[in-house]
Amino acid sequence: MGGHSKSSSASTQNTTTYNIAADGDNKGVMVGGNNNTITYSDQGAIDAAGKMASQAFQTTQSAIDAVKDSQDNALDFGKYSLNSALDYGEDALKQVTSSNQQALQMMQALQGQQTANSAQQIQALNNLAKSQSTDGGTELLSTVKQIVLILSIVAGGSVVISMWGRK
Repeated sequence: MGGHSKSSSASTQNTTTYNIAADGDNKGVMVGGNNNTITYSDQGAIDAAGKMASQAFQTTQSAIDAVKDSQDNALDFGKYSLNSALDYGEDALKQVTSSNQQALQMMQALQGQQTANSAQQIQALNNLAKSQSTDGGTELLSTVKQIVLILSIVAGGSVVISMWGRK
């Protein structure tokens, strides 16, 4: 009885070691493996930045247009205000000129009337003096003429002063 038996066994062990070491500043990124493919994505950040820049330019242009319109409106208002003020001043000057002309015409008429009245008074006194046949009548005539002349001057001056005072 006897038999013979034989047994054998073999084992193989493979060990692969990857040595990953960070050399220098890797900006916080480390990739392990062999023949890895790395794909970077901005997650649409560049497109979003382009849209934001476009919107900023549009907003800036709108602001520039609004400022320009505001300035144009302000200049138009100033021009209108200045023209209105000049027109008002011109009208006021015309009215004052007309009033002064009327006042001067009235003063000339009053002066003419006063002169005519004085001439009539002098003539009446001359006639009175000539009709008198008394001694010293010539002296009386001369004195009366002087009094009438003085009264005429005073009356005329009073009229002129009162007219100027009414302005």
